Amino acid sequence: MKTKKVSEKDIVMKVKKGFEENIAEKREKMNKMAKPLSPDLLRKINAYWRAANYLSVGKSTSMTIRC
Repeated sequence: MKTKKVSEKDIVMKVKKGFEENIAEKREKMNKMAKPLSPDLLRKINAYWRAANYLSVGKSTSMTIRC
């Protein structure tokens, strides 16, 4: 049984080509999924962050004011 010698350059080129193809596939998939957020989702995200900020300020205030 003969084994074919493979050069390091061939291996590097195959890995590089596979990596580039993988990146291209991921980029294409992301472009298909990229859509603007709905107004309702934006409102919910805004409400979430406002609540998180409110709670963090309340926690900071309660930690600094100790009786």
